[in-house]
Amino acid sequence: MVAVTRSLLALLLCQALLGGAAGLMPEVGRRRFIEPGRAASAAQRPEDLLSEFELRLLHMFGLKRRPSPGKDVVIPPYMLDLYRLHAGQQLGQPPALGFPLERAASRANTVRSFHHEEVLEELPETSGKTSRRFFFNLTSIPNEESITSAELQIFRQQVHGAFENNSSYHHRINIYEIIKPATATSKDPVTRLLDTR
Repeated sequence: MVAVTRSLLALLLCQALLGGAAGLMPEVGRRRFIEPGRAASAAQRPEDLLSEFELRLLHMFGLKRRPSPGKDVVIPPYMLDLYRLHAGQQLGQPPALGFPLERAASRANTVRSFHHEEVLEELPETSGKTSRRFFFNLTSIPNEESITSAELQIFRQQVHGAFENNSSYHHRINIYEIIKPATATSKDPVTRLLDTR
């Protein structure tokens, strides 16, 4: 992560020092930032230039401060492979967990990954029918963003001997949106069925 941050800062510093000649900034934006900066650029130290450029980037992305991810954050292999695919990098090995990656034909410009909340996970029933409920908390999505598409990827280990009993490898997956969470008076949440596979 530190190497990536340093590389990004080096690229941005080069971009700033070249006056936008590399073409990463549109011409209108380039003129707006270069003209006032030319007079003061001779007197600015590189540290000041970097911090000013960082502030402009943060403002451009709508952030108040530099994000500080935790040290124990785990990036799912699928997200890393997706990043490499869109960055134009060749995957040195087959995609993570053996599924093919495709470029999504979508208007989306952001990909987010959510893990299910294990605290809310319901265990299999004892009535012979096995069902699992997974809950995903999506409240971290900003209100000004709209969801244009969603994808659920479920990975499970192969169960040996599953083909002996035909019913053991059929799965039905229902995707619900929780409209209103469960309360003390009603144990079940108010939901809306989104999809079934």
